[in-house]
Amino acid sequence: MTYRVLKNPDSKTLIFFLAGFDGHYKDYMPHFIKLLSVEHNVCISEIKSYGLCKTSDCIEDFVKTLNTVKNKINPKKIFLVGHSMGAMVEIAACKLKKIKVDGFYCINAFPSYADCIHINLPNIDWGPLSFSLKEYKVTEPIMFAIGKRDEVTYTIFKKNRSLFRKYFLKNPHAKIVYFKDMTHNFNHHLYDFAGFNKSHSGILINNIFEFINNYS
Repeated sequence: MTYRVLKNPDSKTLIFFLAGFDGHYKDYMPHFIKLLSVEHNVCISEIKSYGLCKTSDCIEDFVKTLNTVKNKINPKKIFLVGHSMGAMVEIAACKLKKIKVDGFYCINAFPSYADCIHINLPNIDWGPLSFSLKEYKVTEPIMFAIGKRDEVTYTIFKKNRSLFRKYFLKNPHAKIVYFKDMTHNFNHHLYDFAGFNKSHSGILINNIFEFINNYS
């Protein structure tokens, strides 16, 4: 797993950020991750093979990287932040491997891939695409940030937002925050896959800080 760590000697909190499908950590670096590191230690990482891998390999790779970073920083608090499929990988890995963290922040996650495209996937190993948040309930605090113009999950439609809300709130300590006009990569421009470099992603960063500070 490719990753980079930005240390903050004044903090005992680690924010571990996992990119989404086909996401490169450098896409998130110039603005998004550097601002997060103003207050805390931050690790930005990628899904193994950018999501084109077996489910078990993806899980093992994530766990190995998280443990490596934990040993380097020795944090007292750990918060997992994931974009899209990255959030789903983090949750599944923690439940399957019984990893204890202090909270999850999920950016444009979705109950399952089938819920987005409304078809039933064949019964084969689709790697991270096979993850379903409906199978993994978490007891830790968890925030779901949803952009209302997400071109991947079609949250422009109220019925999709309602479906997602139904599943997400089955987690006992779940909260949902909606961001008007934001797309899958949290900007105002459809299909701009460098969205986290935009200055207006600051509104999302502030919400992440608020969530983490509430449980630190």
